[in-house]
Amino acid sequence: MTDKQSTFLIVGANGGLGVAIAELASEAGHQVVAMDLGARYAGRSRATTTYLKGNATRPIDIARAFRLLPKTGVCHVVNAAGAGVFKPFSRFTVKDFERTLNANVLTTFLVCQAAIPNLAARGGGRVFGFGSISENKQLPMNSLYSASKMANQSLMKSLNEETKLKNVHFTHLRLGA
Repeated sequence: MTDKQSTFLIVGANGGLGVAIAELASEAGHQVVAMDLGARYAGRSRATTTYLKGNATRPIDIARAFRLLPKTGVCHVVNAAGAGVFKPFSRFTVKDFERTLNANVLTTFLVCQAAIPNLAARGGGRVFGFGSISENKQLPMNSLYSASKMANQSLMKSLNEETKLKNVHFTHLRLGA
């Protein structure tokens, strides 16, 4: 690997932003470990990409993904896992609540908890997470999703302050709804 190459761990790489980032990083010559629930890419590997099936709400699967990373070198962690249930608040169930918070907050918690010691041990790194415009603009039938993304934002900002001295940084990107 050259000085310009690095490794990307992408959690939530079955579609959308996750798969797009995995493809761009791979095309640029970076090593990529891409994990997702879906089996669409699991087991297939490119020259610079390893795909694995895993559930980002399970600590054992997150640990397995981190074990695939090289022990040294620059590493970036991208948490693109997430989901939403959109309907009137009065129709939400406890299952909807758990699914939304697990997909959007628990995954962030587990990825960040695994990333901090891993990145600190290699001298630093960056964790990227995705928010939503609904953090600041409340939309109808969006209450649980909005709350989960706001929790994500708060967690990422707090961790960024907590880990500055370890050279581990957190970036929360607020995209569309």
